[in-house]
Amino acid sequence: MRRMVTIIGIVAAVVVLGLAYYGLFAPVVFEEKEMGPYVLVYEKHLGEYKKTASIVDNVSSKLLGEEGVFAGKGFGLFYDNPKTVETANLRSIAGCIVENVPDDKIKRLKDNFLVAEFPGAQCVVAELPYKGYISIILGTLRAYPKLAEYMQAHQYAMVPVMEIYDKPNSKIFYVVPYTVGPYTFENLLGPSS
Repeated sequence: MRRMVTIIGIVAAVVVLGLAYYGLFAPVVFEEKEMGPYVLVYEKHLGEYKKTASIVDNVSSKLLGEEGVFAGKGFGLFYDNPKTVETANLRSIAGCIVENVPDDKIKRLKDNFLVAEFPGAQCVVAELPYKGYISIILGTLRAYPKLAEYMQAHQYAMVPVMEIYDKPNSKIFYVVPYTVGPYTFENLLGPSS
């Protein structure tokens, strides 16, 4: 019996240490600061938000393989609250943020991708560690409830939330661009969504 308790204790410790590595105990602190502008290369998505991870990977692979453009930052822009909107109707866009790409290359990217500039804006921002997909799940579970509290406490209207996956710096940014108008968000979705 004592051996079983020891084994369970060791397994539990390994699980907790593993989750700690992915950011379970990282503090969730929101600040307000200027973010952007960003050049977004993306696809539109309707349905489960968790499926946007494959879109980010797909866009990143195509950018590098077909266009020779390295994008170290992926993103998802999530329009709807999954607690109030049916899963099948959740709207989002996902892809990559490209940086230091010449204008002529950006014009060529528009032949094969949706490309748009997201304006610089005053934002509510939290930063958590990014060590892989588990970090995204933990971040979602921990950041969004606190984000809702922050927005309500400051009497800010909730707008779509952008998650930026900064792989080179191992960080996820939860960004609420509350000074961006609704036209910008709807323009990214386009008329067919």
